[in-house]
Amino acid sequence: MEILVAGEVSDADLDRLTALFCAVYPDPARDLRAFHEATRERWQRYGGPEELRPRRFIIRGDAGDSIIAKSSLLPRRVRTSRGEELIAGLGDVTTHPDHRNRGLGVAVVRAVFDLVDGGGYALSLFQTANARVFYEKLGCRIVTNPIVNSLDPTAPTANPFRDQWVMSYLAPGHMMPPGEIDLLGPGY
Repeated sequence: MEILVAGEVSDADLDRLTALFCAVYPDPARDLRAFHEATRERWQRYGGPEELRPRRFIIRGDAGDSIIAKSSLLPRRVRTSRGEELIAGLGDVTTHPDHRNRGLGVAVVRAVFDLVDGGGYALSLFQTANARVFYEKLGCRIVTNPIVNSLDPTAPTANPFRDQWVMSYLAPGHMMPPGEIDLLGPGY
């Protein structure tokens, strides 16, 4: 397992990340140049605070010339009933179709959850459309708290996540904060 840090991703790895995404989510109508440039903007030109710097956990193919699985740690400050908390946002969990059912997805997700277990983050919060059972097997739970983005000028009380399930992973012995969770920004 390797870690790619936003702001330090090479052009070659950016190409590999784009290739993985396109293999998993083929779309003939996708403008590859625009998609590649948007990915470059997020991962090569990061200029925010160090504590919020995104990281990707990747697994390379045997020859090292491809990335076959990845997850993204998207640190985020959110507001809960306990006050402002630093959480581990989880996103971009992807395994190449030719390499599924080998535990690679579990490994890249576990890398993020290990940071929660280690006390680096209060919890992990994320969304999923189709992988609820996968995450439940890893100890995750459905979030029933209202999720909002108070900074959205048009819909500050709407759930900023788009997928069906919002889920959380908590370190052993920790509890979900009661009440509303304000992402203080868009869904991820």
